[in-house]
Amino acid sequence: LYSSSEKPVGVSGTVTTKLQASGGLLLEKSGIVCNASGAKKGSWNRGMVVPPKSFAPDSKYLLKLEWTSMGIEKGSQFYVNFISKQDKKKNRQNKGWTGASGKSGNVEMVLETNQFEDWELIIGVRGAGHMVVDHVTIQAM
Repeated sequence: LYSSSEKPVGVSGTVTTKLQASGGLLLEKSGIVCNASGAKKGSWNRGMVVPPKSFAPDSKYLLKLEWTSMGIEKGSQFYVNFISKQDKKKNRQNKGWTGASGKSGNVEMVLETNQFEDWELIIGVRGAGHMVVDHVTIQAM
């Protein structure tokens, strides 16, 4: 793994996927394991990535995520980051949450791009923790 000052890299088993239209959805995945147990405090650990140039400029998407916590250390959190490398501080949408082992929940976000083509979606664990993405979908709005 890596420290928070280094560029994020995937944890073992990181899923990288592109968007593909199928039955109204651009992405549908299940059973993605984000295991960053024992990771350094503040590290950004990727479980799933939709790489740059997957999202159209000036568009909106609906992300729906069902998750189950397998445990998380104090001070850590699960996260979704949607970011463009063009002015990272301005072009960033994110959500973080926690959950005790065995707790399940849902996250819903509207992902909105601007004129840039390099938007990237990352789902993972910041710090030490273990989450299963039970089901995730992305659809154009």
